[in-house]
Amino acid sequence: MSSQVYGINGLTQVNDRIKAVSSAPTTSTRGKLGDFLVVKSTGYLYYLSNSDAGVYTWIKYGSFTSDVDITGDLNVSGDVVIADGSALLVGSGAVTSFAGDGTLVAGVLAIANTNIAATDIVLVQRIDANSSTAIGFPSYTIVANTSLTITSLAANATTETADVSNIAYVIIKTA
Repeated sequence: MSSQVYGINGLTQVNDRIKAVSSAPTTSTRGKLGDFLVVKSTGYLYYLSNSDAGVYTWIKYGSFTSDVDITGDLNVSGDVVIADGSALLVGSGAVTSFAGDGTLVAGVLAIANTNIAATDIVLVQRIDANSSTAIGFPSYTIVANTSLTITSLAANATTETADVSNIAYVIIKTA
């Protein structure tokens, strides 16, 4: 990535570590060492760094045209917009994953998940009926920090054991 440097001295602390701004930082833009700025109109990312001489500089890293990895929480107080042709990607396949799929066995799919909370919301979708001779309504139960169980319910609220559908799910954490 190309970088463009702006020299800044005498900076003071700001409350937010990542800020969306309308224009690129200048030598008078205030911040705290380690702050990030994202310019809304261009998508450029700037990082406040410290040189060996003790001069604070805004370093321009480029725009968000590829992956951005964040470890920890990302708190957003506005809308999250996913551009046309882009997708929301959710990890799957581990006992801490928030999405996945599986096949009902006698109307039940048990999923180990050590990250799930009792207050989480689970979106469930039938992908394929497979060779099911009866189809039930998918329902779920959560055992916090342990598992998610998706059950196919018949009209009388009993397990529809003839349902062997392939099921997909997404877990949404509540605040």
